[in-house]
Amino acid sequence: MKWKFSAVVFLCGLTLWLPAEIPRVQIGELTGTPPAIDGRIEENEWKNAPQLSDFILSGTSRKAENRTEVRILKDRHVFYLAAKCFDSEMDKLSGKDWFEVFFADPDTRIYYHFYLFSNGGKGQDGSPGVFLFGAPHWQAKTSRHADRWEVEIAIPFFNLSPQYMDTANWRFNVCRQKVSGKKENSQWSDTGGYFHMPERFGILEGMKNMDFVPYVAVSQQIREERTEDYRLPSYFLLDRSYYTTETGAEFKLCTDAETFAAFGKNATAEIALNGKTLSLPLKERVVRGTFDILGLACGTYPVTVRAGSGKGLKEFKTELIKLPPAENEIKINRFTRLLLKNGKPFIPLICEIMLQGTRLPDPAAPENALELLARNSGFNTLCFWWTHPADAMPVCAKENAMVIPALVDIMASKQPKEPQYRKTVAEFSGHPNLLAWLISDEGNIGKSEKEYIQIYRLMKTLDPYRPVFRNESGWTIGYGGPGGLGTTDIFCGGYGGAKSAHAISLDAVPHGAPVFLLSAAFGIPEKHRYLSAKETICWVYQILINGATGAFWWGAHSGQQPIPFWETIRQIRREIDILTPVFNTETLDKGISCSNGNISATLRFHDGAYYLISVNLTEKQQDAVFRLDHRLFPEKGNAEELFEKQIHSFAESLLKLQYQAQERKVLRIRK
Repeated sequence: MKWKFSAVVFLCGLTLWLPAEIPRVQIGELTGTPPAIDGRIEENEWKNAPQLSDFILSGTSRKAENRTEVRILKDRHVFYLAAKCFDSEMDKLSGKDWFEVFFADPDTRIYYHFYLFSNGGKGQDGSPGVFLFGAPHWQAKTSRHADRWEVEIAIPFFNLSPQYMDTANWRFNVCRQKVSGKKENSQWSDTGGYFHMPERFGILEGMKNMDFVPYVAVSQQIREERTEDYRLPSYFLLDRSYYTTETGAEFKLCTDAETFAAFGKNATAEIALNGKTLSLPLKERVVRGTFDILGLACGTYPVTVRAGSGKGLKEFKTELIKLPPAENEIKINRFTRLLLKNGKPFIPLICEIMLQGTRLPDPAAPENALELLARNSGFNTLCFWWTHPADAMPVCAKENAMVIPALVDIMASKQPKEPQYRKTVAEFSGHPNLLAWLISDEGNIGKSEKEYIQIYRLMKTLDPYRPVFRNESGWTIGYGGPGGLGTTDIFCGGYGGAKSAHAISLDAVPHGAPVFLLSAAFGIPEKHRYLSAKETICWVYQILINGATGAFWWGAHSGQQPIPFWETIRQIRREIDILTPVFNTETLDKGISCSNGNISATLRFHDGAYYLISVNLTEKQQDAVFRLDHRLFPEKGNAEELFEKQIHSFAESLLKLQYQAQERKVLRIRK
């Protein structure tokens, strides 16, 4: 999350913000039954909890107009929090108001950030790498009332590092961002504005005798949605986001097992487009076909599918968009969910940078920092944050880096916005290095969901050749981020690994949408910690294996040259360039099974060979046995390790592998 709050505020050029005395609180000890985390605060469940209620407006000494009451408890295994967020404008409450919890060790070497939206979406970040190997296991619920919305949270201690957090006192803060109606940002311990300032957090006392071991009973107690229990719904997709020179439009109808069983025998699928109808028998759950669109005039055409028979009839609707050919087209392969740059698959490795013109905000940064980043870092895409891209675009064109402008400066403008959007799109829409448009989903920028809908529709009208997406981070299966799924072409979520990518792609598959996952590679300006090479490689592979189609790092604020990190990105870039055609095929995951749950893997088929791409999610050595489906593979043979040039033999359909800590393996088995 990239908040543009200043830590020092001047009023009329005279008033200097000074930090207040750091507050302290003793946590309450839970006795009896833990509170039910249902978002509705029952007084008897929180009777031993101390209350924090003196929230002040960020960067001031004034009390917040809208009161917040927080209660905190713990037992040996779990931290519990309840909050009442009073709001004088409940009729204006959208899903974008935030409640945030911060932990840090006493020396602020590491910090954790858990955030929750008023609609129940949640996420987490903090010091880079703290949640690298999957979204942490924590529970949070909300509810609405006439004068407030309520929060209940449970965070097991096994999400945190005992190396830093096994101590009697923690640094702690709770913050709230009211963005619906009159904006108001308030905190228990005032950091001066910018929330991510661990050295200005308050003190949480009594954090003794915690157990950081992930017991099964604790995990079940704080159980959230299990993505492995989630089943994809029936859906219908065309193979492209739009068509220009193609003569055919491929389609895919997927039905879930229950729906398919209800169809019965002799069921058919009738697909209607532009007055023509195709009829196909429904003999399998996945049905494919092609519509002839040769000579189809440009325009938007409804596509209707009626599948099944009798009472089991199910209807699907979508649109086919035909556009005149244009240079530098960016399409989406809806089946594999990869971006197509002039017809070729493309996996963005994105670095978000804050610029003023072509300058990084850090005064220590060299004049040509942007050029160095574009040329030497290995990132194939740069995202410009909080800047009009006019000065920076030529630099990226020279270094052949794709560009995603974040239209934050327009969104935050006090002037009429539509003319600014029109001017920007007219200036850059045909640029060969423009990949997509980003509309900022930040609580202190967008006014309302209605505004996001208007911006999205306007941008799709002004530039139909490029995707538009929101940098959403709080993801809930079936709902998406704070803005839902309806105003973004790319599903973008933050700060997790394999589990996060899997959860977001469950939503993305029925929409045929790409998935970008974020990581804070460089850290915030105040707290730099660069990810190690192993962490970085492991993170990229695990998210791509689990459904992500792009990796997004934010935070290149510093003028320092992170050469080791850049070397790692260059290595990843070389490997991903080779594997992009492989990832542009659909998964064959039923063709393999793995004995070790710590190994994440996917199976693809490309150019006459099977590719088994896998990664060890842990920091320990792991052994794994893959069972190969005999319908695809011979009982014995050889698997070639692509980048290390090793050969692994398999027999009786079993492939045995050993992984070093966080190691990725790419194996090719020729058909």
